[in-house]
Amino acid sequence: MAKNKEEEAAAAAAEKKAKDEAARAEKKAKDLLIKNLLKALEELCGSKFPKSKKYDKFWVGGSVTRTFKVADKIQYIIEEMSKLPEGSEETLASNEDAWKVVMDVIEAQKNMTRE
Repeated sequence: MAKNKEEEAAAAAAEKKAKDEAARAEKKAKDLLIKNLLKALEELCGSKFPKSKKYDKFWVGGSVTRTFKVADKIQYIIEEMSKLPEGSEETLASNEDAWKVVMDVIEAQKNMTRE
């Protein structure tokens, strides 16, 4: 009888360990996906907003990372930003204005889901 309890305890510990490992692997994959999306967004900012002081790697590393911690939302931002024309110094102001409108909509959606 004591042996069965020991076996049950060992089986339960093994099952818990397997679940923990699976959860860690899932979190690691999610974190890697988000890291890759943020890197893609950073590169996209460089092409759409060259020499911008608003939307650059610091914006991605700060505001986006803090505010949008879900891969789907970051992917949506990338899709929306991809719709902007390629940036140059002449189009920087118009791209920034257009992007501000998009970000206002995204922020409004985020705030609506919070309420």
